[in-house]
Amino acid sequence: MDPIAFVHGMLPVYLAFAPGFDLGAIRESFAYVLDGRGWKMYKRNGVSTALIPVDSVSGLAELEQSVMFTATKIPLDLIRQVTAWFSAVYQKHKSEAVGYLYYRVSDGAWEFLPPTQTVTAASAKYEQAPKRDGWMVVGTIHSHASMTAFHSGVDDADEKSFDGVHITVGRLDSVPEYSCSIVVQGTREMIDPSILIDGMAPADSVPAAWLEAVKLQPPRLPLGPTEVAFTARAEALYKRYYAGAISEVEYLVGLSEIEKAAEQAAAAERSRLVSAVPASVESERNWLGLNKRQPTASRKGRRRKGGKK
Repeated sequence: MDPIAFVHGMLPVYLAFAPGFDLGAIRESFAYVLDGRGWKMYKRNGVSTALIPVDSVSGLAELEQSVMFTATKIPLDLIRQVTAWFSAVYQKHKSEAVGYLYYRVSDGAWEFLPPTQTVTAASAKYEQAPKRDGWMVVGTIHSHASMTAFHSGVDDADEKSFDGVHITVGRLDSVPEYSCSIVVQGTREMIDPSILIDGMAPADSVPAAWLEAVKLQPPRLPLGPTEVAFTARAEALYKRYYAGAISEVEYLVGLSEIEKAAEQAAAAERSRLVSAVPASVESERNWLGLNKRQPTASRKGRRRKGGKK
């Protein structure tokens, strides 16, 4: 029995499901064995033989989990037709609905087929997907009635053993939403609808010019004695921003600097006024003669109460 490969050029690797595999036939004292549950380390010494699971194998490259959509994209017209059907079901039953996605590998065609089903506002009980010659059942599309589009715990349980594309359509009472995913071996990978559906723009594909067309409100600074000059500067800066001469970020940075300078000027003015108050009060008292020393009565000539002159 020969190993299929070597780690570090010296530790052999055996496949447990290879024809003729026999754990007792391993000649080396150390070896890796790959079985249906992953990697195991085989060790043999003078008193025991062991096979121990290992989380990782030193020396082997570690790859990130990934799911890639490799089929042709689903036509947008088909998605629109399915959404229209979901909307009609919602209008009639105020309920969810579900259907199967079919894919034909030979020409990359897609089809949708709703099975016979009974529905409620939050569930659907449906029959198995009918077999069709030349077509593969590769997923489902189901609706969430008026709820938002997401994959619920029930969806996770239903789709755990159903590899393929799974799409949820929500908000059928207003503007429909789409939540798309691919499930493989019980693992769900969320996918932007634009990756699965031909002609659907990515969720974040908003042209920058469209965003720049919506401007912030003009600045509103206090109109105190010291802020007038700063208000004029802020208004001039806003005109440049509104005309597209500077970006929103540049405008906000410039406006922040103007506001900071205005606050500092206002604080300095308040400090000046406060420090000037005692001097003005003292001057007023002196002008009125209130600060002159008042004469005090002498002891001579005072009459003591009850006494004699």
